[in-house]
Amino acid sequence: MANVPTFFFLNEVELDVKDCSFTGNTPNTVIDGEEYYVGESSFPMYVYIVTVWIGLLMTSVCGGIGLIFLPYNLFNDFIFRPKPIKKADFGKRQKILLPKLLNLRREGKRLENERMQVALMAGCTGYARRYEYNKQMRIWETCTILAEKEFRKL
Repeated sequence: MANVPTFFFLNEVELDVKDCSFTGNTPNTVIDGEEYYVGESSFPMYVYIVTVWIGLLMTSVCGGIGLIFLPYNLFNDFIFRPKPIKKADFGKRQKILLPKLLNLRREGKRLENERMQVALMAGCTGYARRYEYNKQMRIWETCTILAEKEFRKL
């Protein structure tokens, strides 16, 4: 993210005379009696330079213990932190979620009442009825999990 805004005023390259011999550039500026090569870098090279500096910073911070022990949990907690929503958005989500939750509650009570009856059935009809009941139960559990995720967004 820091690459684009800073590229326009920090993309200047300054090489000492000793470094110019390795790169094949000739010095074109004199600063305090020393010869330097001053030029502009391309955007991909600038992105590479910024990435290297960020990598060096992270390595210096976590170098003693290695990059394995970076605090990923803290990074994820910051990225996925709760963000405030507007009151109007809260009202809209609440109006959508409340009927779903009431239907889920009604369906859950129906399934709970039906559970013992299905469990006591015997034979092929009992097997078929238990299969159908378990299918409905899985659908209800999935809808409940999705409703819980939506509730957490509030």
